[in-house]
Amino acid sequence: MLDKNLVIKILMKRSVIDWNTGCFIWVGGTTSMNYGTVTIEGIHYYIHRLSAYVFKDLDFNSKFQVNHVRHCKRHNCWAPAHIYVGTQEQNMKDRVASGNHNNAKKKFCAQGHEFNYENTYFSSRGRGCRVCNKKASREYRERKLHV
Repeated sequence: MLDKNLVIKILMKRSVIDWNTGCFIWVGGTTSMNYGTVTIEGIHYYIHRLSAYVFKDLDFNSKFQVNHVRHCKRHNCWAPAHIYVGTQEQNMKDRVASGNHNNAKKKFCAQGHEFNYENTYFSSRGRGCRVCNKKASREYRERKLHV
């Protein structure tokens, strides 16, 4: 097990605090997606997971992941108030609700139909265009009839 006092020293040594947002910003190494990383005793860790280990009692072997709260848009933030231990499903819902998910920003489907109340349906796979769905269903039925 990692010594939590050592982890806190490492986190504080390479971080700055954004007093406007409350973010504890890691200024050490990062991934291509700007997630903070550090190597301790030969093992690579994500900074937000270390923070959850220290402040939220995260078990590194847990099936849960560490998510950022909706208002925190910085991947390199490790502020305990800005993270929570949760699931991938919770993370995706948060990203959509905050407008931080690529598909949440789309106003039109691939065929140019507007995503509005009348033309949008929701399923376990996400949202879809009713016009395109009707067309695809009709084409599928026609193919099945002519086989």
